[in-house]
Amino acid sequence: MYMINLKLSNDKITACDELGYKDGPFETVLAFKKNILYLSTHIARFKSALNFTNQKVEYNFKNFQEIEKFLTPEFSVVRFSYFDEQSIYVTIKSYSSPFPEKYLKLKSFEVKNDLTIANQCKLWPRDFYESLSFKAINNKFDDALIVSNSIIKEISIANIFFVKEDTFYTPNEKFILNGVVRNKVIDLLKDLEVKIIIDDIHLKDISNFDSCFVTNSLRMIQFVKQIDDVIFENKNQKLQKLRYTFDPQIMNKSQRHTQT
Repeated sequence: MYMINLKLSNDKITACDELGYKDGPFETVLAFKKNILYLSTHIARFKSALNFTNQKVEYNFKNFQEIEKFLTPEFSVVRFSYFDEQSIYVTIKSYSSPFPEKYLKLKSFEVKNDLTIANQCKLWPRDFYESLSFKAINNKFDDALIVSNSIIKEISIANIFFVKEDTFYTPNEKFILNGVVRNKVIDLLKDLEVKIIIDDIHLKDISNFDSCFVTNSLRMIQFVKQIDDVIFENKNQKLQKLRYTFDPQIMNKSQRHTQT
């Protein structure tokens, strides 16, 4: 793995040795063959988050594409966050091959917090999410499924979808972080004329679904094989079609799609 830290202002890009993470909004995006995926959408959400948290930054993002010279030809993870009123902080981690894929096991946790601020934007630190994820791992699961009043919200790092026969389901965006890839998947389902229902999903009903997956900007689409004691086969043909249609140039299915 190769890593570099940068400080970007309107007039220059400089290498930065200090840890630049500050409390506040951040975005994490995937770059493939030096192409930063869905960059404009991430920038728009980052700017919206700055406004929401009343943080001011004069940086205009006009030279952001110049960071491509620091990316490797294969896969890179680009994270950018608030640094000061004139600049943002960028961390680039580059890899020689795609992330190995793993079917997730999720442990549900009922929470009281409605996460009102977190619903609007990605904020650092993420102590609440990380504490739930840690609890799940201690219980020999991969991540935490957040549930409030028995209604499913999301997992600590991704949005969640369920599938039953020819219909896809995902929680209402009112109480979740409305993810970039989540919206891309919803748009693709509509283009494919696949029925998608966006509404409350109760934890007690998950055994009625035959498939489950999560979406985020690094893993794109990742299958879930288990939530608590419920097992998902993930053999739904509509789901397979979605998976093999969505950004196939990124997925490299033959290398990544192995169940563990």
